[in-house]
Amino acid sequence: MILKKEIIRRVLGPEDAIFVLDDGRPLTAEVYRKVWRQARAAVLQARELDSRSVGMYRLSVTRASRRG
Repeated sequence: MILKKEIIRRVLGPEDAIFVLDDGRPLTAEVYRKVWRQARAAVLQARELDSRSVGMYRLSVTRASRRG
C-alpha cells in the first residue's frame, strides 16, 4: 500500500522508476549493489549471506506463486 500511494503521489507511469537517486536519475549499478548487500545483511543469517542463491531462490518462489 505504501508503494501504491507513492506511485499515485508522484504520478508515475509504467516505465517510470520508483527508486531513484536524490536528483531523480535512475539508481546506478554500484548504488543498487551496495543497498542490496546492506538489505541482505540486515535480514539474513551469516550462513545465508555466504550463499548467493538465497535471494534468487526467494525471488523465484515469489514469481511462481504469482502465476498460480
